[in-house]
Amino acid sequence: MRSVFIKIGILLVFFVLLLGLSSLTFFKVWEKQTIDLRFHIRGETKPSEDIVIVGIDDNSIEGIGNWPWERSIHGRFLEVLRKENPKLVVFDILFDTKTAKDTIFAKSLKSFKKVVLSNYLYTYFDKRLNISLLSLKEPVDIIKEASLATGYSNVLIDDDNKVRRARPYEVNETGIKYYSLPLVVYGIVRNEFPYKYIYKLPEFFYINFRGGEGSFRYFSYIDVLNGKFTPNTFKNKIIFVGAVSPMLKDTFLHPFSGYLSPSGKSYSYMPGVEIHANILDNLLNNDYFKTIIFPLILIINFLSVFFTGIFLGKKMVLNVFITIFLILLYFGLSYYLFLKHIIAPVVSPSLGMVLGFLGNLVYQSILPKERLEGITIKKRYKILKKLGSGGMASVYLAKDLVTKKDVAIKILHPQYAEDKEVLERFYREIQVCKDLDHPSIVKVLDHGKEDDHVFMVMEYVSGKDLKKIMEEKGPIPVDLAVEIIKKVACALSYANSKNIVHRDIKPQNIMITNDGKVKLMDFGIARI
Repeated sequence: MRSVFIKIGILLVFFVLLLGLSSLTFFKVWEKQTIDLRFHIRGETKPSEDIVIVGIDDNSIEGIGNWPWERSIHGRFLEVLRKENPKLVVFDILFDTKTAKDTIFAKSLKSFKKVVLSNYLYTYFDKRLNISLLSLKEPVDIIKEASLATGYSNVLIDDDNKVRRARPYEVNETGIKYYSLPLVVYGIVRNEFPYKYIYKLPEFFYINFRGGEGSFRYFSYIDVLNGKFTPNTFKNKIIFVGAVSPMLKDTFLHPFSGYLSPSGKSYSYMPGVEIHANILDNLLNNDYFKTIIFPLILIINFLSVFFTGIFLGKKMVLNVFITIFLILLYFGLSYYLFLKHIIAPVVSPSLGMVLGFLGNLVYQSILPKERLEGITIKKRYKILKKLGSGGMASVYLAKDLVTKKDVAIKILHPQYAEDKEVLERFYREIQVCKDLDHPSIVKVLDHGKEDDHVFMVMEYVSGKDLKKIMEEKGPIPVDLAVEIIKKVACALSYANSKNIVHRDIKPQNIMITNDGKVKLMDFGIARI
């Protein structure tokens, strides 16, 4: 039972280590990169055909002029789209500075009636209140009032500069809520006010990207402005208008960055306007990625360490293969959950399985060194001190509490307590020796198993083995060597009369007692 507590204690230490490592930034980044891997394995999916993007691209800048353009141009743009009768036009552009053409643009907005504008949410520190506050950078008043609604266009960037998550709303210190651009558009399309809908949403969610940049249908702003499109192209569509030219610096890394599509296209940076299109598509179809709650993550990490550590046995190579198999099996499960729109951690449970493997390894390595002095085995043999240790077992001096005599107890190292090959050899030695009764053979008195301790009790022989004697004193005198050989030959002759062959005669298996007696030991590989 004590060995069980030792193993649990070791695994608990490794679990605490896992919690510490999981809180480090680079581990969190690795965890998020496994999400990218799952996107790459899954590949691209078809986006909603009801959402299209009109991009301010290089051709538009070259044809219309340097950005920003006069706002009367956007008014003309809306007049072109009016004939198409789109469901909604969403400007992912910040009109926060006054210009001479604001009145013209505002008139177009008011006439169109179906335009949503973006604002920008930023944080500032109030020294008087000693807190961080949220504030909006909104369109100029005349434009804002002419629009249908506004929402913030901020994107959430992870530590490795990739956009993976969306925060649909923000709440400041006073409880005021700010709604994101996609959430506002969702509320208008579904005729639900955002403040009613947000209670169904998590604080943030992972965006279910349909693919890399260009997954949604793109149209060039200048082409739309000049009417170069097929009639009814934009009918009942939600049109996002925003910067797609790299020169305007509104592009971001995303999960599909570095992914090579089946068509041979390599993805890199996605415009912010298409990120918002992905988020709106997720909201409309309710297929964004949900995350596992933190308590469940703790349970998964705990089980990854303890299940692996307790499940593994004594054989190193087998343990390695089992650990790798468990990691691959768990990754398969996490990918299955991913397909069900659930994000499960991968790095921390995988690391937990590795730590469970290491915990088992530490447990196996320290048990042979476990101090047994002072304990009583079988309620009879009190261990006094260690006499020696080998590769598979240690020998202890013990007191037989019944006979009051000293005995020697040979105890297998606990990691071999379930090793069939080692146990077979150990029990063979017991079987062979228990029936041998000869003055030159060490007699086995008892045997058994207690907890992880497989043992046999032998008569105690005070002395040294022949190998140690030769190492300390050099060559044995001829007359003494002859006497030793005679005694060993006599012991072997007796064993042979019992149809037993020792098969392992060597100096370290020949004990010379303090009073000069010869004792043959270790019948571990003997044959009957």
